[in-house]
Amino acid sequence: MKYMVHLGREIYQHVMVIVGFLLFSIGSLIFTLVSMILYPLLPRNVGTQLGRSGITCFFRGLFAVLNAIGIMRLDLNALDRLCGERGLLIAPNHPS
Repeated sequence: MKYMVHLGREIYQHVMVIVGFLLFSIGSLIFTLVSMILYPLLPRNVGTQLGRSGITCFFRGLFAVLNAIGIMRLDLNALDRLCGERGLLIAPNHPS
């Protein structure tokens, strides 16, 4: 019985990782297609701001879904201090 529970959990986790990859892939494709359409139509400063906001919303939504289905656990409270900064790239040097 314990083996079956473990096996079920493993299968669930694998399926959810695949779902996460699919969400990322489909969302990225849609974002790219919309960006390609809007790029020639919008002024540069509006397009840049819209693009950054869109990327932020996309990843927030993706991380919320991945957190809800149990694929990742995130504590993003420390990022609130960076709210007013522009154009940051955060690259951790180790997973924690």
